Amino acid sequence: MSTMQIILKEIEHQLITYLDTLENQYGLKYSLDFEHNRIEIRGQTVKTDNFKMFFFSIFDKDEEGPGQIALDTLFLPFEVRHNGIVLKLMDITYQIAEKHRYTTIVVGMVEGFYNALVRRGAYPLNYETVQIVGRTNLKK
Repeated sequence: MSTMQIILKEIEHQLITYLDTLENQYGLKYSLDFEHNRIEIRGQTVKTDNFKMFFFSIFDKDEEGPGQIALDTLFLPFEVRHNGIVLKLMDITYQIAEKHRYTTIVVGMVEGFYNALVRRGAYPLNYETVQIVGRTNLKK
């Protein structure tokens, strides 16, 4: 099993363990979809049906650099925001990536979320991409 596959399995296990707690707490249901090097989490609440909540791609190490996890979609409907859910999903992903010496970046963000992550210590790579680093505060 490749490092990339090991990371995907670890992330899958940790995400499921965490996401399973959210239905009782917040009424948030989820489904996971896997495709080669990607995991997509879709969510559903009482008020919002079938939304794309969390999506990432993992890229294996190569001669050009270290392996990387790119977090692409981080979304929650209004009724379940401000509970630290997205930060926890990011932290789970970052901790596993870091353990295997992979970098974690967040891409394609809206300006407000970008600024919030930079204030929390993420390293800005360009105007819509940050790298999650050890100093990044991913706690609520």
